[in-house]
Amino acid sequence: MTQPNLSNLTLQQVPKELFLILGGNRTPIDTGFDPYADASIAQRIPENKRCLVANNNIWQAGKIYTPWTLEATQNYYVLNQSNNIVYLCVGDNSNNLINGTVLTSAVIPNHTTPTVNLYDDGYSWLPLFKVDPSQYTFVNKTDLPLYDISVKQEYSTFAEKYEPLCGSGVTSFGCCCLYFKDPSTDEVTNEVYLKGDLTNETIFSDCYECQKLADNLDRQAIFLTGLTAGGITTSNTGENPLCAATTTIKTLSEELTENKNTFTPGSSNEFAVKLLSEFSSTNGVMAARIDLTNLTLAQRTLSSSNPIVSIIDPIGVGASVQLKTNQIGVNSYEVYGIETSAYGQDYLLPDLLISGTTAGNPLNAAITLFTFPDNIFESTEVLVPGQRYKINSTILSTDISSVSGIDNINKYGILADPGFTSENGSAQFVQNSSTTTTLEYRVFLGLKSDIPFCSAS
Repeated sequence: MTQPNLSNLTLQQVPKELFLILGGNRTPIDTGFDPYADASIAQRIPENKRCLVANNNIWQAGKIYTPWTLEATQNYYVLNQSNNIVYLCVGDNSNNLINGTVLTSAVIPNHTTPTVNLYDDGYSWLPLFKVDPSQYTFVNKTDLPLYDISVKQEYSTFAEKYEPLCGSGVTSFGCCCLYFKDPSTDEVTNEVYLKGDLTNETIFSDCYECQKLADNLDRQAIFLTGLTAGGITTSNTGENPLCAATTTIKTLSEELTENKNTFTPGSSNEFAVKLLSEFSSTNGVMAARIDLTNLTLAQRTLSSSNPIVSIIDPIGVGASVQLKTNQIGVNSYEVYGIETSAYGQDYLLPDLLISGTTAGNPLNAAITLFTFPDNIFESTEVLVPGQRYKINSTILSTDISSVSGIDNINKYGILADPGFTSENGSAQFVQNSSTTTTLEYRVFLGLKSDIPFCSAS
C-alpha cells in the first residue's frame, strides 16, 4: 500500500475514518506488514483525537508583530489565550506607515466584531477565528487547531450525493448553467463578472457531470433537464442563451441559517457564524498603508488638509480612505499618515488617486491598498500557515492483555479510510516499528515534512 502524505492537507482532504492498529510481521519470513492480515488490534480514532493544526503564535507583550501582506509568512497573527481567538495584524502603527517607527505590542487584542480595531499601542487587529473548546488538548506553543465551518456534507454513495440535486435522473442529459459565486475578472478578455452572473461556457452534459464540474470550478450550478444545443437558434459566442443571465448566490451565513445549523455555545463555529452575519464588506478595503521613507518634504506636501483618496474600481464601492496631514504653512500641508474609515465592498482591481493630484504624483504610488481576503471568516486555512494533521491516540497494555500473540507485536501505524476506495485512492497505511516492550503505546502523528511518520513515547 502507498504511504499517504498527511502533511500540507486541507480540511477537505483529511481522511474520514482513521484507525490505530498494532501487530507484527509474518514469520518466519518478513514479508512486510499488511495492516489487514497482520494486525492484532485495531482502535478507531475518534474526531476529538485528531485535528488539523497550524503554526501557533501566542500573543506576547513587548514583541514586534508584522502587518499582514500577501508575502507575509510568519508573525502576522496571534492567539489570545484568554478568549481563544486568533487575530490578524493589520497595522503596527497608528499612522499606517510602511517602514515607520518600530513599535512593540503592549495591548492584547480582544474585540469580537469583524472590524479592524486600533489599540492604544498603535497596533490594529482583526479577529479571524476562535479555537474550539473540543480542540484545546491540541493547543501548545507550536500547534494551533483549525476548524471547518461549511454546509458541505459527506456522502457514502454516488446516489446519496447527486439524487437530491438531480432527482432520480442523475444521468439525465440537459443544459448545465454555471454561475460565479464571487466577483471575477476574465484573465483573457478582462470582462468583469459579478456574484451570481452566468459564466460564458455553453455546456451540455449529464446532470451529475454538471454538478461535479460546478464543485471543481467552485461555481453554482442550475441544471435544465432535456434542453439541448438544438434549443439555441441564434449565434452566440458569450453566455448560454438557454440559461438565466443571473441567479442568487447565498452567503455561507444565509445557508447555515436556512439549514437550521445549530452550534454549541462558545464553539468556533458559533463565533464564525457571528462574524459572518455581522460582516458586510466582502472584498472591501481592509487597510491602506503609505511609504513616505524616500519622499522629500516637497513630495510629501499638498495644498489641502487631509485630502480624500479616491478608489477607482470596476465594481467596488463604499470605501473611504483619507490622508493625515499637518499644516506647515499657508495652504501647505505635510502628509504624515493615512487612515481607512469605511471598508466598502466588492473591490476587484482597486486603483487610487489623491484628491487634487495627478496620477504622476509620487504620493499616489506610495500608497498600498489591502482588501479583505476571499472567504476570510469561512475558512481558517486562508491565512494561517504550516498546516499539518495530528493524531493523539492511546492503547494501554491493560486494555489488550487478553489478546493472543501480544508478545509478537512490534509494529503500529495509522490506517486511513479502510474498506473502500475514494478519489484519492485506496485505503492507506502509515507504518512504523517500535522497540517498546511495555505495550503502552502513545502514538502521536506529527507531520511536518513530506514523509509521514509515527513516533512512540
